[in-house]
Amino acid sequence: MTPSIALGPRELGVAIICIDARQAHQSLKAMRANKTDPHDTAGLAQLARTGFYKEVHVKSPAAHGVRSVITARGHLVEARVRLDNTIRDLCATFGIRLGVGQGERFLALMQVAASGSSRVSRTGVGRPHLGAWPTMGVFVR
Repeated sequence: MTPSIALGPRELGVAIICIDARQAHQSLKAMRANKTDPHDTAGLAQLARTGFYKEVHVKSPAAHGVRSVITARGHLVEARVRLDNTIRDLCATFGIRLGVGQGERFLALMQVAASGSSRVSRTGVGRPHLGAWPTMGVFVR
């Protein structure tokens, strides 16, 4: 939550220093026996007075936006790989081996397998998965 908390005061021109939470925790643990909000406040004030803290950089909102897009894409790629593997496992149950391929090639292999095998078309194996696959593929190219 540091970026959202630090952004407002910085936009107003207030000097904000964010300190390393692990170091502050260790320092506060060494200062006080009882962990209470008043003790934590006094300990943080003491850290600020003495300058015994390590300042950490707070990334910009743009940097967080880029990171969130990269993270979301990674999750979608993982989901598509899990979906591909599920389809492969379902086909293997019916004795169909799709071979090597991913992306558009995998989709073409699955469609050929579904149209060429009466077992697959009769049971509807992979049909719900195939419906989801093109939608997921749009996001992870």
